[in-house]
Amino acid sequence: MREIDRIGELFPAKIDALLVAGGTRPARNMFILAASRSQHIVAIDGGLRHVRHFAVTPEIVIGDFDSAKPEDITWARRRRAHVILRSDQDSSDMDKALALCKKMKWKNIVIAASDGSRPDHFLYAISKSLHSQNSSLTFLFRNSISRTLTGRSKIGLPIGRGHVLSWLGFMKATGTTLSGVKWPFANKSLEYGKFDSLSNVATDDVVEFSQNTGRSLIIIPTGKV
Repeated sequence: MREIDRIGELFPAKIDALLVAGGTRPARNMFILAASRSQHIVAIDGGLRHVRHFAVTPEIVIGDFDSAKPEDITWARRRRAHVILRSDQDSSDMDKALALCKKMKWKNIVIAASDGSRPDHFLYAISKSLHSQNSSLTFLFRNSISRTLTGRSKIGLPIGRGHVLSWLGFMKATGTTLSGVKWPFANKSLEYGKFDSLSNVATDDVVEFSQNTGRSLIIIPTGKV
């Protein structure tokens, strides 16, 4: 199986919205694949340069526009994107985008380019996103895909035999069970800094994850695409 086809199977079957932040630009094939499956594309401030780079017109551009270039905003307007200025400094641009998703009742969300040279922005995006209730969140990074689990959850992911994965509590998930891997476990508490499943290896084509409570993060490195 080609790497891009494997990656495609890791995305949710339905993507309500693709949120494009201003961090490290994801690989072209991965981004185009996510965009082609998304019902709505939202550029978050400086993320506008990424959608323009890939020649993908966003439906909405949102933020305080301290990072987006004026020429990029003009480009988006000319393509009839809905530009929403939110100058409130009490919330981040990611907060604004997630609030929009909640208002529009978009629940299956992919967030691209939230990683990069600013670890504070990266960690903030992860922490705020994991607190979004009633949402299924997938992160599209430069060299990996991450799925989040909140509350009582169960998911089988076609990671593929021999591929590496990590499962982290963020900050804690209880009653976790992992099967289809080299180091399985049952009814454990995943807790950040105490017990995580780091660099495990899939022994089955499909790896099964389940948890009873809390929040956790599944990280799947990707190869060259």
